[in-house]
Amino acid sequence: MDLDLGENWLIFGQIYGAEGTTSTSSIAVDLDKASWGRLWKLKLHDRLKMLLWQIAAGALKNKGALARVLGREEEESFLCSFCRQAPEDSIHLLVRCSVACIAWRESPWAFPMDALNLGSTEALIGTVLNVDRVLNISKGQLHAFALNAAIIFDCLWFLRNKIVHENVQVDTSLLILSIRRRYAEHAHAWLKVDGAVQVRWMPPKLG
Repeated sequence: MDLDLGENWLIFGQIYGAEGTTSTSSIAVDLDKASWGRLWKLKLHDRLKMLLWQIAAGALKNKGALARVLGREEEESFLCSFCRQAPEDSIHLLVRCSVACIAWRESPWAFPMDALNLGSTEALIGTVLNVDRVLNISKGQLHAFALNAAIIFDCLWFLRNKIVHENVQVDTSLLILSIRRRYAEHAHAWLKVDGAVQVRWMPPKLG
């Protein structure tokens, strides 16, 4: 299934309240039309593509979005589910929280994503999709980086929901193992797909 939501993300983001739009970034890259096209063409499971789209649209239903509506961002019940040190918004949860920092620094690129001046969730996903321009990573590693980023986001969001709904404890060692295992599984699956696509039937030679 190919997902192509085009510019409709704006409507979705306005319904739920887009996140982190109060500042601009001189480093991160916002999503242009070409970047949106690149998102849907990524060799990722459609569920991971949808997650990237939700993040870019500011549509993850975290506690920070509700806190902003109620004007109660500083209340303890609306703080980050991981660290309890800052209001829970997507950029904090997925990039700046101490738990997220560990996940990013244990990745193959070991880049401190929290050092980026991300002004919005759109800029976060724009950076993932244009990492060759932002972090000087070679174009040959773009798919691997995007896959790793999507899995980090997915594992962090899954753990956050387990904490909120099942009161589990944060275990960063298990988190890192889960990210690495899922990355290996997804990467291996796409290698098999690419290999199958490259196989072409050839008719036998005449005579």
